[in-house]
Formats: sequence, C-alpha cells, structure tokens
Amino acid sequence: MNADTRSFTRLFSSAGDANQMKRYRRRRSWCRNFSTLLAVCLVCLGCASGSSTSSTVSGTVLLDGQPVGNGTILLIANSGASASSTLTPEGSYQLKCLPGDYKIAISPPLPGDPMIKSLKSATTPGIVIPTRYQDVGTSGLQAQFVKGANTFDIELQANGKSR
Repeated sequence: MNADTRSFTRLFSSAGDANQMKRYRRRRSWCRNFSTLLAVCLVCLGCASGSSTSSTVSGTVLLDGQPVGNGTILLIANSGASASSTLTPEGSYQLKCLPGDYKIAISPPLPGDPMIKSLKSATTPGIVIPTRYQDVGTSGLQAQFVKGANTFDIELQANGKSR
C-alpha cells in the first residue's frame, strides 16, 4: 500500500465507503490515462503539422536574361501568409511557404553601411530592378504553389511584361 492509498483508507474506513474508494481509484486512473493520451496526441499533431502542409519553392530571377543577384523575393497570399528569400548572386532562391496563390515582388538589397568603404556593390553590376516589380500590387507576378516541391523561374523585362 502506498501513502496515497493509506490516507484514503483512513477516510473511507466503513464498508459503504469502500465502494466510494473504488470509484475514486477508477476515476483517478481514467484521468491519468486520458491526460497521457491527450499529451501524446498533441505531440504527434505538433510534429506532423509543419512538414506535411508546406511547399518548397525554388527558381531563378532574371532581368532581360541576366541574373538578378543579391535582391529579395517576397511572396504574399490573400490569406496574409508570406514568405521571402534572399537571391544569390546567380539569381537563384529557395524558400518554404504554405500552399496557395501568391503575389510576388522582387526588391533590390538594402544599401550597405556608408561608413564601410571596402564594401562592394551588393547588386549585380548593371542590374537595376524596375520599380514596378518591387511591389506586389504593381508587379503583376502571381503564382500558385502546391504541397511539396515547386519550381518557379521569373523572367523580368526592363521594358514590357515579365514571363
């Protein structure tokens, strides 16, 4: 007999109280089993939710056939979900987002610290991203991403429409 059982044995000493003690033990056992089951379910749901509902998007961003290096790609969905990634000097990117329809913007990198003179230009030489592509409302870039791997290459045009 453990200490918990002994204390309740003293409380429920008569024959009528023995049935009440059995009910208490069953209820306590049920609560313990239920809380254990609930904890296991919550852990399983938490571990599975992140990987099964995400999309991986990769591609390259070109402006008139030249890679747009060291900028940022931004995706915004109507639901408010967003994702972004930094472009490599070769114009490639990779990001994770929720499946759905997205509007896309391409922005140049933030300017470097003016106090550091040894910093090279952050953008690819001669590449200037037109301002219309820098806002999701004016870029005209849209895509739908499904669960799993997606490839989305973007060809921007300095004068005219993007492909």
